Parts: sequence; structure tokens; C-alpha cells
Amino acid sequence: MNRQHGDSFSSLHPSRLTTGSQDDDLPPPELEKVCPTDYGKFILDALAHMSKAKQDGESESVPSSSSSSSAAQSSSIDQDVLRQCIRLSSSFLLTDSTMNAETGIQTWFTGMNRVVDIVLALDRKDILEVATMTEVSRACTECWATAGAFPGIADCRTHVRDFGIKLKKLLDPGSNSYKG
Repeated sequence: MNRQHGDSFSSLHPSRLTTGSQDDDLPPPELEKVCPTDYGKFILDALAHMSKAKQDGESESVPSSSSSSSAAQSSSIDQDVLRQCIRLSSSFLLTDSTMNAETGIQTWFTGMNRVVDIVLALDRKDILEVATMTEVSRACTECWATAGAFPGIADCRTHVRDFGIKLKKLLDPGSNSYKG
């Protein structure tokens, strides 16, 4: 069996492939310009939304006769929403850095830095929920792995390490748990 493979595959060369229609001469369609993502702006927008929702809720609610108001009720940070924002951090690391090569890493850093600052502030007020601390810890782990997997953003590991050092100070003394 003496086959010549070169001849049987020559018809697959890209210069010979056609669809057989008149559309082969049309230029490719123009794509819409997609705005780059910005984790820093996303976090600010989420905070503004939380603040507005809190204000709208206060104006519609009947004032309580109870003088004891917990710090959690007075906080304008909805930690469920904050956790959703935190879950997106590694995705924003990729999209910010790839959609905007000049400033993408900085926009991600700004957003993640804001998240960490919020977590630290909630802890100082003693209203940080364990679930939120767990989520931000998981986000740091995911961002560390993401930054290590893509050579163009490997330097972000330094930022993630710095965030981790700040957050580690919140853990129980002699333990790797938060309020555990």
C-alpha cells in the first residue's frame, strides 16, 4: 500500500476552501466596540447602589420606637451583595487586564483594594460576617491561581499577597479561622 498523503490532503489547504457562495467576496462584518471592564468602577457602582437602596428603605420604613439599633442595621453595606461582588474578582482580573492592557491591572487592583478596605472596616465595626470573610479569602486564592496561570498578569500575585497579609490580621490569634 503505497499512498501519497500529500495529494489527499492538498484539497484542505485554506487557499482552496470556499463555501461555494457569492458571499466569499464580502468583507467581514464590523464588530461593535466593547468597553473594557473596570473592577474599581464596578465596586463603586455596587456601593452606590447599596447606599441608595439603604436610603430608599429608610425613607419608606416606619421609625422604630426601640432605641437599640445594631451596628449591622446601621451599615449601608449589604454583605450578600458584597459577597457577590467579591466572587467576581478573579473574572475581573482576567477581563480588566485583557480588555485594557494599559490600565486593566490597575483597575482590578483598585477594585480589590476597595473590597479589602470594606472588609477591614466591617471588622472594625464588629459586623463582618464569617461568610464574607470566607468569600474574600476564597477570592484571594482564586486570584492567586489566576495570576499564576496567565504570564501577563503574574505580577498581580504581589498584590494578592499584600491583600492576604492585611486579611490574615483579622484571623483569630493562633488560628487560621475567623470568629471560629
